[in-house]
Parts: sequence; structure tokens; C-alpha cells
Amino acid sequence: MVKADNKDTIFTVIALIAALVAQISTDVLIIGALPGKVALYISGTLNWKEGDTG
Repeated sequence: MVKADNKDTIFTVIALIAALVAQISTDVLIIGALPGKVALYISGTLNWKEGDTG
């Protein structure tokens, strides 16, 4: 089980908002997902090696 701290929670909410804004403004799913993924990678909340595992 992965333990999340407050920083991870804050950046996750920021990533969700960024993805939602991009999705609504462009109506393109892949462009909507991109800002959220980028925010999670930059913040360190999501590691590059863990990003594609199930």
C-alpha cells in the first residue's frame, strides 16, 4: 500500500483541475489528460517507472 502525504494530495487536486479545464476548453480527451499527467510527473507524485503499471 502506498502512503500519500499532503503534498501528493494537493498536487493530485491541481492535476485534476488542470485536466478538467483542458478537457472542457478543448473537447479533446488526450489534450485533457496531458496537463494532469504532466503535473503529477513534475511534482513527483507519480514516478516515471510507475506511471504505466497496472
